[in-house]
Amino acid sequence: MTIHTLKEVIDILKEKSIPLKVERKIPTIEEVKEIEKEIERSLPEDLKEMLLNTSHVYYGYIEQPVATPKTSRCYLTATAQLGWEQGVPSTWLPFCYDDGDYFCFNENNNIVFWSHNGPSDEKWKNLAHWIEEVWIGEA
Repeated sequence: MTIHTLKEVIDILKEKSIPLKVERKIPTIEEVKEIEKEIERSLPEDLKEMLLNTSHVYYGYIEQPVATPKTSRCYLTATAQLGWEQGVPSTWLPFCYDDGDYFCFNENNNIVFWSHNGPSDEKWKNLAHWIEEVWIGEA
């Protein structure tokens, strides 16, 4: 599989997106900043870019994080807080829930898989690589 830039994989997701009966809202930068206040840390730039450009995308089995509405089960703040409560290291940022497991940003902004069943060596060098391999590749 060819590794694309974040912009390229976002464009691929938009092309593959399945129309929904109720359109999802694309957040504002202010709504993304609100999440940073709620979780008391800055979001990685790639994650901000993803939130601002894919929140309306529906493709595959991944339920991507969203910045709106706050009541969504995929609301990033809720996902992160639940992940930390379930044992994800506090230095990691859980951004995507997957059946009891989490995809997270680690301290180096690599994407890592945290399994409720124990340690995992699964890791991706960046968000673009994760989107391409996991979100698009496994759909």
